[in-house]
Amino acid sequence: TLLASSAASDVYKRQGYGLAQKLINMTFKYLYVFSDLIFVDKAIPDFSSCDCPLDSIIIKKAHIKDCVWSKLTEQQYLECQAKITELLNANSLDLELSKLGNLAYDFINW
Repeated sequence: TLLASSAASDVYKRQGYGLAQKLINMTFKYLYVFSDLIFVDKAIPDFSSCDCPLDSIIIKKAHIKDCVWSKLTEQQYLECQAKITELLNANSLDLELSKLGNLAYDFINW
């Protein structure tokens, strides 16, 4: 994740918060998707603090208005994640999804 963090920092400096969050959150999503293959001899990391990668589909399904994912500010990003947390808390999740934090919203709605 050092590489992702470095790449995200570069994207943030050049393109802004919206694109950087997408790079970081998609990296964690794919680490989770392939975790059985990547962490064969190691413990699978805790993904419970992961955020949902934001894009137009997720923003629409979360009923978030006046928000373009690629142009998000940090404050807008935090507000979107808070809304997603609220939506997830309003539903019961199975055991696997309940361990994914806001990342679960991506698997449910994409």
